[in-house]
Amino acid sequence: MVFSLREINGFSVEETAETLNISEANVKTGSVVPKACFEKK
Repeated sequence: MVFSLREINGFSVEETAETLNISEANVKTGSVVPKACFEKK
């Protein structure tokens, strides 16, 4: 959910945290793993 809100919908870290009722630190951590999956090696 974090990935789609941040990367697809363009939400800021703050907007994503408020929407999902989680900390900004969790938003930052939650978008790293899925994003790495899409990066070309």
